Amino acid sequence: MVLVDRLHQFTITGEALSTHTNYAHKSVRSVEEAIAFAQTAGFPEHGLVVMPTADCPDRHSITKGIHTVDQLSETIRRWLSTQATVHLETDMRAMCNPTRMAVIAEATQALVEAIASTCPQCNYPGFAVAEQQRGLPWRPSATLPPP
Repeated sequence: MVLVDRLHQFTITGEALSTHTNYAHKSVRSVEEAIAFAQTAGFPEHGLVVMPTADCPDRHSITKGIHTVDQLSETIRRWLSTQATVHLETDMRAMCNPTRMAVIAEATQALVEAIASTCPQCNYPGFAVAEQQRGLPWRPSATLPPP
């Protein structure tokens, strides 16, 4: 997530990294095979995309945001009436993918925390560690008593 303050000319970011995904795809030959695939992909909470082939160049032939068995069945039947297989993919647009929504929420929380972290001298938001220098000698700030 990014906050761009054009008035004060600064940018603050919030990040969240995750390897958790539900991305999957499959070419199917029947409605039953499509429904079986859908169940493994978190359907109906996670939407699906249906297209005639995996490398479909015609964006008008792609149906996105499928969230019901009726929508899925109808779209699969329509394509299978003209060809042997149909390609399905998980819909990775955030509005159709709760897994992505969760990571975006984490990034948003990180942004909120960065905005709330202000510089102790000038009070600008976004105060954070900018650089680490590894390998510098450590010196205790006070002598500690022996354990």
